[in-house]
Amino acid sequence: MSTTFMPPANLKDFDRSATHKEDLYQAWHRRIQKNVAFDPGQPAFFDPLHPPVAGIPSEAAPSWTGLPGVVLRLNQENIVQAAQLVEAPIDMGSPDPGVPHRTYTPSFYDEQTGAVFPGQQYRSQDEYLEWVSIKDTDGVITEVLFTCEGPEYWDILAQDRDLLNTLYQELLPDHLKSQFQVGDLYFPRAVRWANPNASGQVQHFKAGNYNPYNKWNIAGAIHLTHPANTLDAEIALARFASLLYGNPTPVTSDPDLISCARYGEVNRDSDPTIGSGVNAQVVAGNFVSLRNPIGLYMKSIDSSPFTLPNGDPIANFDQYFVPTRQSEDGQMIVRARFKVPDGVTSNGKQVRVGDLLANGAQVVTGGQIANAITMQVFALALPGAPTQQRVACLGRPCPDPTTPEYIEVISFNQSCPATHQAFRTLVAEKRVETTALAAVLIQKSSGKHTTFRVHFPS
Repeated sequence: MSTTFMPPANLKDFDRSATHKEDLYQAWHRRIQKNVAFDPGQPAFFDPLHPPVAGIPSEAAPSWTGLPGVVLRLNQENIVQAAQLVEAPIDMGSPDPGVPHRTYTPSFYDEQTGAVFPGQQYRSQDEYLEWVSIKDTDGVITEVLFTCEGPEYWDILAQDRDLLNTLYQELLPDHLKSQFQVGDLYFPRAVRWANPNASGQVQHFKAGNYNPYNKWNIAGAIHLTHPANTLDAEIALARFASLLYGNPTPVTSDPDLISCARYGEVNRDSDPTIGSGVNAQVVAGNFVSLRNPIGLYMKSIDSSPFTLPNGDPIANFDQYFVPTRQSEDGQMIVRARFKVPDGVTSNGKQVRVGDLLANGAQVVTGGQIANAITMQVFALALPGAPTQQRVACLGRPCPDPTTPEYIEVISFNQSCPATHQAFRTLVAEKRVETTALAAVLIQKSSGKHTTFRVHFPS
C-alpha cells in the first residue's frame, strides 16, 4: 500500500519535471493529507493511508450521469433542451442556468482599483464532468473534449511553469495550438474573488499566480472550472456524509438526507449519489473513506443512445469515445475525446459528431454525449466504526410549485408553502440563514479551509 497520496489516476506528469519532481509529489501529498486527516467530530471518516483497524477495506464506486441533473429537472428531463443551456461557458457574475432566479458566481475584482476584472468565465456543468464542443465552419460539432481533472491538481502543476506550459500545449486541440500564449495562464495583476462554494470566502490571487479560469482552459477543457467541481468538495462531501443525521427521527434516504445534512446540492445527481452511498455504509456501522488516488473519474459511456445519421447502429464505438488521460489499468479516466473516426461516411461524406443521432435527436451539444457518460468515485469501508450521536437536521426538501422536479432546501423547522410567491419569499428569507450556518460548519472542519459543497446563492 502506498504511503503517500498519489496524483489522480496515478498520472505521471510530475515525473516529467526537470527540477521539481519530488517537490510536486510532496506538495500533492500534503494538499490531500490536510483534507483527510482524522477529525474527532467525524469519527467514522478515516485517512486511507492510516486505517483505524486492521483488514482490507471493501470498495464501492458510486456512479452518476455527466449531464447536470439540475437543468434536467428544470427542463422536465428534456435532454437536448437541458444540454443547450449549459453548452457555452458563462461570465462570472452572470446568471447561471443551473441556479434559477439568481446569480451563482460573483465577478472577479482588481485588488487595487476595485473594478471588475473582466474575462473570467466558468462552465455551468456541475456534475464533476465538463466539456467543450469543437465545431467546423458550418457550425456542426466535429469533436467534444471531456475533462474531470480537479483544479487543485493543476494548482500543484503550476509550481513548475515549464511543465504547466508544456501540458497545456499538448492538451489543447490542434486548432488552438498556434494561438496559445503562455502569459494568458497567469493573472496579470492582483485580483480577489468571493468563492460561492465556500460561503463567499474571499480568495486573493497575486500578479503572476496561476489563473484556473484562464481563456485556454475555458477553450480547451484542460480541467474543471465550476466552483463546485473540486476535489476538496468531493472530500468534504464524503466527510459530512459520514455523520448520522436526524435527531430524534433518523433520516437515511434522499431527498430528505441531503436536505437534512446540507452537504451538497439536492438537485444534482452526483452529490446525493455520493452522499447516500457513503452514509449507508456508516449507518451499517462502518468506517468510510475515499480510495487513494483520490479523484473524480469517467467510468464508461453507453453506446445505445447513438446511431449513424440513417439510424443504423454504430460499429466499433470504442473508436469514437477515446480516453486521452487515464490510469494504466483504464479504470480511472480523467480526460477523453469523442470524435467520429476518419473513414466513417454517409452519402459519400465524412460523418461528423453533429451528424450522429442521440436518442433519435441530432447531436447539437456535447451535453447529449455527457448524458451517456457514467462518472464515479472510489469509496472504502471498514467495519467497526464507533457509535456516534445523530445530528439534528438543518433543512428539508421543498418542491418548487411551478417546477415540482426542482427542489429548494428550506429550514427544517419550516413547512413548504402552497403558493409560488410564498415559496419564493420563504426561500429568500432562509437563504441568509443557511449561508451563515454553512460558514460556521466550514470553520469547524478541522480548522482548515475546507470547501463545503452546497449551493450558496447570492
